[in-house]
Amino acid sequence: MEVQIKLTIRPGCEVILKAPNPREAVATLAAYQEALGTYVCGHCSAIVGSFESPPRYIHRKDTENHDYFSIECPSCEHRMDFGQHKVGDTLFAKRDKGWYDWREFSKRQGGEQGQSSSDHKRHPVGDEELAEFT
Repeated sequence: MEVQIKLTIRPGCEVILKAPNPREAVATLAAYQEALGTYVCGHCSAIVGSFESPPRYIHRKDTENHDYFSIECPSCEHRMDFGQHKVGDTLFAKRDKGWYDWREFSKRQGGEQGQSSSDHKRHPVGDEELAEFT
């Protein structure tokens, strides 16, 4: 028996999930909560993911077609990266590395020279077939 679950992760972010059994339902719910939940910015202490401070999700690919995912604080534009599990399509927050100023990091790497974060392609992280963002 398949179950359909509508989960409000935070104000303005609802996900509709389908799972064949309770085990898959919990695993899927946990994956979406990890990636799309609320975080406290380690730089400015803003509540990222609240109604007042919606997060910005960053997805980029390198020249070898590797995917990189981040969340950006809308208050100070510091970022926290997500890692990818080797098995499955799930992400996890790299809390051990914390929040960083991507503009400074990029300058040291010879990349984007202080571009505004609004210049980057943004879209929600997740499986678009399962998630509906309102």
